[in-house]
Amino acid sequence: MPTQSVKAFGPYRLHSVIGRTRTATVYKALDEHRRQVAVKILFKDTAANPEYRRRFLQTAQMAAGIRHPGIVPVVDYGELGGHLYLAMPFVRGQSLERTLSKRSRLPWRQRSRLPWPRAVMIVSHVAGALAYLHEQNIVHGDVKPSNIMFGAGGRALLTDLGIAGARGTRFSTSSAFALGSAAYMPPEQIVGRPVDGRGDQYALATVLYEMLAGWRPFGGDDIAVVLRQQVGEAAPPLVVRGLPPALPLVIMRALAKRPDDRFDSVDEFAQALWHSTSDARKLNQAVVMVAGVSLALLLVSLVVAWSMWVK
Repeated sequence: MPTQSVKAFGPYRLHSVIGRTRTATVYKALDEHRRQVAVKILFKDTAANPEYRRRFLQTAQMAAGIRHPGIVPVVDYGELGGHLYLAMPFVRGQSLERTLSKRSRLPWRQRSRLPWPRAVMIVSHVAGALAYLHEQNIVHGDVKPSNIMFGAGGRALLTDLGIAGARGTRFSTSSAFALGSAAYMPPEQIVGRPVDGRGDQYALATVLYEMLAGWRPFGGDDIAVVLRQQVGEAAPPLVVRGLPPALPLVIMRALAKRPDDRFDSVDEFAQALWHSTSDARKLNQAVVMVAGVSLALLLVSLVVAWSMWVK
């Protein structure tokens, strides 16, 4: 497999490693036109798996035709030197995973938390991208913080369609080798049942839960335990001070074990999130407005006082 000391990989010049999983390494690179790209290069033993190889190439071909402002597109894919690869435009912003991995100073919290307005906005952006995929009868199959990047203006972008499949696809757990994926996988995906857009909804709800709570509903170092919890245990109640009261209820519905008990679509999930936080958003806006007016009055008072003092 190429290492950092190897600069050439087909038409690409590899500059630095920007990510690693159990199946691949992702490099920041320049293509033949000197455009910055991210090149995901799979390990040879991964590429040697016939089922994974077939699915990877099928998915890459499907992903290459996708164009949506909320999805980082696949611009090239193929095989070089026994390594399967795909290339995407390089996104300068950091991933949600990196944002959350800045560990909290509080000992009982595993990860950093985000304010609920920002977390809900991130999910609304990703939900729009997923809704587009679902309209094309495509299921992402691997929604998690490391596959959510922040682009220009802080907008959340969905990336890495490496194991995506057509609606109704039966994913194997080997399609998401890393423990990081297991923490977000819906039960039906784990047990090998057909997966539709409600599986992506479950994964996205898990991401939102983590952003708000500072930990995943199911986590740990033992992948077998995590998978067993995903299939057989209800997510712990989301109890976080300061959340709009209806918000946890929406999230817990999206985390239902049975797909039929979730929202019918990721769009419906996003709309429910928006409605559940509308009163709180209006209150926040009112508080900001009052604070702004108070500050303006204070400044006017100071200016008047200064003028009188000068005289």
